[in-house]
Amino acid sequence: MKNKGEQGSITLFVVLVCMFMVIMLVAFMMNIQSKKQAQNKEIDQIIQSYEQNEQEMEEIYSSIENE
Repeated sequence: MKNKGEQGSITLFVVLVCMFMVIMLVAFMMNIQSKKQAQNKEIDQIIQSYEQNEQEMEEIYSSIENE
């Protein structure tokens, strides 16, 4: 004998579990995206610092050659 009041409880449980899994997946993906953006910013800063150093080195070499 099934109680009619319990028929929706399994469905509700499954829906809640699915929603929880989707929320966890979205949070995980947002975390990964945030890490990628931070890494790209860091790489850009490193590239800029090397470009500045390269320009400074060229100026120093050219000043030494001109002496």
